[in-house]
Amino acid sequence: MKFRRITIFILFFIVFALSIYAENENVVISDSTTAQDESVELRKHNFCHFGYGGSAGMFYHFNREVDGTDLVKSSLGSFYSVSMNYRALEQDNSIYDMAYGLPTINFGVMFGYLSHIKMHGNLPEADYNSHLGNQYTAYLAMHRDFLRKGRWSMGFSMENGISLTTTHYNKHNNVHNRFIGSNFSIYFGAGIYAKYIINPHFDVAMGLNFKHFSNSAMDRPNLGSNLMGIQAYVNYYPSPILTQPRKISYDLPKVKPDFYLDLSVGWEGKTLQEEWNYNETLDPSDPNYFTGHYRVRTLWNTSLAAMFRYNVKYASGLALDYSYSTYSNVINRIQQKEGINGHSAYRHVLGISLRHEVFYKQMSLTMNFGMYPYRHMGTLNKHLIYETVGLRWYPRSWGNFYMSYMVKAHGMRADGLQFNLGYRILRRNKLF
Repeated sequence: MKFRRITIFILFFIVFALSIYAENENVVISDSTTAQDESVELRKHNFCHFGYGGSAGMFYHFNREVDGTDLVKSSLGSFYSVSMNYRALEQDNSIYDMAYGLPTINFGVMFGYLSHIKMHGNLPEADYNSHLGNQYTAYLAMHRDFLRKGRWSMGFSMENGISLTTTHYNKHNNVHNRFIGSNFSIYFGAGIYAKYIINPHFDVAMGLNFKHFSNSAMDRPNLGSNLMGIQAYVNYYPSPILTQPRKISYDLPKVKPDFYLDLSVGWEGKTLQEEWNYNETLDPSDPNYFTGHYRVRTLWNTSLAAMFRYNVKYASGLALDYSYSTYSNVINRIQQKEGINGHSAYRHVLGISLRHEVFYKQMSLTMNFGMYPYRHMGTLNKHLIYETVGLRWYPRSWGNFYMSYMVKAHGMRADGLQFNLGYRILRRNKLF
């Protein structure tokens, strides 16, 4: 039953990703097509963009918070993926594809064989090895070349997706696994690669990749799983599109600078590190001792940013962020039980952040780096700096409205998961 749910979930994610791309696609006939072949070219043009790919690689597991503790007994894992690849062409005349030097977009599924990564801690009542668990991931990726020479090219990749794991933390039989605390995880990946075109239908590549899995504090424990390794790729394109001329950069029309306001509201969920720490101090007979079941707490967020769109790909600005916490009383209650005084938690949180947004068609990568003029959340939450990163989707039919998800972090450690709806005010240009 578990694997059936995983399969249905991954198939749904792929259908959703393809529906997003179908909304973005513009079909343009190549100028080189002769008049008598135009009708045939029109029918097959959509398909000549697409190809298929696969990859395999070996990876080393690590985590900065347990390095040197000898918790991990074996660290090597492997990943395998299959994907559908969309390759941008010059004749598409897409301003975004030209701006990114004709990138490749992947919709894929990935299997991480990690169950033989073993851990063993210092709990005397748990004299056994724990396992990390295998990963099933549905993801979107962009591959962009930054150097091309004949059949050779080099580039970088960015990946984002949703992952399900077969084995996670359990106080009864997997208590040493502090990395993965739930079935659900957010996946981020990045890498660099070298690629060689064998012929117009096939290319191969070798890359150095980083992979990160975390539930974004939606459950405990949540140290996160980090892996670094070597990955090999092979891609097949039914139509010989790789013979098309491809440049690293193109002359693009100038974009009229655009100043606008960006208003968003949303929900943020998280579980509390305070509850996890307190439960570890309980008597072993207590049902909450080392439990892996935690209630998701809520913050309500709103943000107003003054943005400047100065490029096809980029917009930057300054944001005022406000959050209303519904769990400050829980933190105060825990601190009272621990005998901590003078560090009360309050509901209101105010932040000021720098924002940067990177656009590709109806999608964008959004990043914030900010500080808190006002935030009181007890002894464990004295952070002055925060970061957010996530994806936005701008449906064509929504006009200036958008939806997004963001991972919020303190000191590069995930602290919550946000879902937002937003509206861009006074936007003049028609670029998404």
